[in-house]
Amino acid sequence: MANKWKLFLSLLLLVFTILVLLEEDGDVQDQPAVETTAKPHVLSVTTAHAAPYQQSLHVRGQIEAAWVGTLYAPVSGAVHKTAPLAVAGASLKKGDELYGVNISEYQRDFERAKAAMLEAEIAYQEDLDEHQIKRKQWQGVLNKKPSERALNIPQRKVSEHNLKSARNQLRHAKEQINKATMYAPFDLTVKEKLIADGQQLEAGTEVFRVISSKQQIKLGLLNEQLVRLSDDWKLQALQFYCSANKSFGTARVSSGGRYTEGNSLQRIYFLNILSAAECVAGEQVKLILPGKTYLRALEVPESSISREGYLWTVDENASLQKLKAKVIDTLEGAYVIEAPAIGNSYRIARYPLRSFSNGQQVLLGEKQEANL
Repeated sequence: MANKWKLFLSLLLLVFTILVLLEEDGDVQDQPAVETTAKPHVLSVTTAHAAPYQQSLHVRGQIEAAWVGTLYAPVSGAVHKTAPLAVAGASLKKGDELYGVNISEYQRDFERAKAAMLEAEIAYQEDLDEHQIKRKQWQGVLNKKPSERALNIPQRKVSEHNLKSARNQLRHAKEQINKATMYAPFDLTVKEKLIADGQQLEAGTEVFRVISSKQQIKLGLLNEQLVRLSDDWKLQALQFYCSANKSFGTARVSSGGRYTEGNSLQRIYFLNILSAAECVAGEQVKLILPGKTYLRALEVPESSISREGYLWTVDENASLQKLKAKVIDTLEGAYVIEAPAIGNSYRIARYPLRSFSNGQQVLLGEKQEANL
C-alpha cells in the first residue's frame, strides 16, 4: 500500500513539472523580437568645394658675393704705380684704377706698328692704282682675256694682306698700352694686394684677390621640390626675405641647374638680385617659389584622411563613398588634395573609422565649411 502511494505522488509531481515548463515556454513566445539592426553612425562632416589652387614652395637660400677670385696681370712690365685706394679692405667702383706698369716699351711698339701700317697703306694704294691702269689698257683689246698677273692682281692681293696684318699689329700695340693700366672690372672690395711698386710682372701674375660688391642668392633644390614648381618659375621675379634686417627683395634665376659635387642630390641655382634688401653675405634668406597650378583642388582637414590615404565622402543618399586622396600640398592642420573629376561640392567625414564600408548609411551631425 505504501508503494502505491509513492508511485501516485511521483506521477503527480511529474505532471506538475510539465505544466510549469509549458507555461514558461508560452511566456517566451509572447515576448517581442530583439532589434538586431545597428544604428547608423552620426558623422561630423566638412563641406569642401573644388577650386583652382597654386602651390607655393618655401625654401632657404644663401646670400653670397656674385664673384670671388683673383685678378691677373694682362701684360708684363715693372709696376711704376699702385693706386692709393687699392689696398686690402678698400671698396672700389667699376673703372677705378688699380695699378699701372711702365709703358715706354709698349709705346715704342705702337709707334713702330703705326709706321708699318702707313707703309702698308702706301704699298697697297700703289698696287691698286697699277691694277686700275692695266684694266683700262686691256679694255681696248678684243678677243683676248688678260691674265691676273697682267692685271697686277697677285701683287694687289699681297699688299692688301700686308695692310690687314699691319692694322692688326697696330690694334694689338694699342691694346697693350691700354692694358698696361688695370682698372676695377666691376664694383669690388680688395681682399688682398699681391704686388708692390717696382715689382717686375709677367703676364698672368696674380695681382689682387677681390670680392664682387654685387650679391647673388645661391639656392639648392631637390628633384622632389623641382617637380612641384611651375614651368616658368625661373623666369619669374621671386620674393625673398632677410630675417636679420626684416627686409624684402626680389630676385630671378640667372644660371645654374647642375648637381652639386659629392653625394648631394641638390641642383644649384644662382639668382640675380633685382630689388635690393639689406642682407649681408653669408646670411640665410627665405624664398617663396611658385608651384604648379591645379584647376580642381579641395582643402580637407588633416584628420579626414585615413592612415591608408583614403577619404570618405557622403553622397546625396547619406551613403559613404571611399576615395583615394592624392595630396598636393600641406597646410596648417589641413591637406590640399586633387578633387574628383565629377562634382563641385563634397561632404567629407572629419574622423573616418576602420569600420566604414562603401554604401554604408550614416547620419549627418556637425557640419563645417572648408574653402581654398
